[in-house]
Parts: sequence; structure tokens; C-alpha cells
Amino acid sequence: MDKIDIVATGDIILGDDCDYLFDQARPLLQSADITVGQLEVTHTTRHSHAVSLGRTPQNLKPLADSGFDVLTLAGNHLMDYGQEGIEDTIAWLNEHQVHYLGAGMNLADARKPVVIERKQIRVGFLNYNCVGPRETWAGHEQPGNAYIHVITHYELDHANPGGTPKAYTFAEPKTMGWMREDIQKLQSECDYIVVALHKGLVHTPAELLDYEFQIAHEAIDAGADLVISHHSHILKGVEWYKGKPIYHGLCNGF
Repeated sequence: MDKIDIVATGDIILGDDCDYLFDQARPLLQSADITVGQLEVTHTTRHSHAVSLGRTPQNLKPLADSGFDVLTLAGNHLMDYGQEGIEDTIAWLNEHQVHYLGAGMNLADARKPVVIERKQIRVGFLNYNCVGPRETWAGHEQPGNAYIHVITHYELDHANPGGTPKAYTFAEPKTMGWMREDIQKLQSECDYIVVALHKGLVHTPAELLDYEFQIAHEAIDAGADLVISHHSHILKGVEWYKGKPIYHGLCNGF
């Protein structure tokens, strides 16, 4: 079987006149067989705050011009500009033939994978938001993103009432089960599976929380071949688990 090159970036936030940001990276992005990035915010002309920041659909053009094949959308800012933001972003991506995943008009849409074939190799992508807030979560008749509900529990592990507690984090079984179900269902449709997770502590070097290992390992155990992560906005470590790579934080894209 031939090999293919996948280039993945972290969080992407664009405004007016951002073409120049891609000048140095564009050759690498365009040369990859598959280029994937995390679109951190939605883009619309129907929300005054989005317009004031240049987060309008036409300002997504550098992504299409630079060769992005797939954009993951599941994240904590998905609902910043309401349903209109999701609708207008998806419409632009469809018009410019850029695949997207992780968001939709309901939970079933948000959980749909993307499968791309290159050199007779089929690669499937799935995407989940692990950091909330609840307002971003899709429902049966509610727009939003595919998600895994992460629970935080604080425990005072020492004899010091009022002292600093230890935080324990873990994935709620039902929603993590959705990820496992999606991965197993996708296995018959592709040769490799990539799972993208919006997770981690923002701007906190080195530290990884319990749930990050739990969910990433669960993805590999369920059949994923590669896990990529974003949200922390800084680089995090790379882990090899059962011979497969987990990128715990890809930093910012653009």
C-alpha cells in the first residue's frame, strides 16, 4: 500500500487580510496529500460582533487557497454567533469544496465522519469537543457540535479543611460511548481513522489531565490510528500508545 502525507494544524482564527499569514506555510500545506485544521470560530455576516472582527465567510478564502481539505469545527466557540454562524460557515465550506466535520444542525449531523481517498487509501476523520460549554452541544433537534461530556470532581485529599483540593477529571460513559460507536462503525469504510479532540488546559505547559489520556486511549482502543488535539493554544507532548501516535496539542495554526 502506498503512503500518504497528512499535515494537521491547531486552532485557526482568521480576520481581514490574512492571506500573508500563509505565505511561508502554503507550500507545505499544498504539498500534503491531506491537510486538516481546526477552525476555532464560525464566520457570518449576520452577527455584528463577527463582522467587527472580520469573521465573515469571505475571509475563509486563504484556507481554500492554501489547500486545506478538512476543517474540524467542534469546539468551545462554535455557538459564539449562534445558529447563523454555523449555517454560514458550513455553506461557505460546501461552496468551496472544503470538507468539514464535528458540527451540524443536530447531533446526528455533527457526528458524521468525513472520508477522503488519496492514492487508493481511504482516511476517515471524526471530531469531538471535550471542553464544553453545554451551549455548544448538539441535540436531536438542536445545532451544535459532537461532544464528549467531561466531569470534574474536586477532592480534599489531606487533613486541611478549606485547603486546595485535587481535581479529578473523567469522561461521562454515555457520550464517550458515542465516540467508540462512531469509530467502530467507520472502520468498514476506510483504511485509517483519525480522531480530532478539542481538549486540554489552555496556555498551561506540559500538564495533561486524566481525561485527556482516558479519551485518547479509548479512541485508539476502539480502532483509531491517529489522535490529534487542539484548544490549549500551545504545543503539548506526543504519546505513543499501542504503537499509535497521540498528539496532545498542536498549538495554534493561524
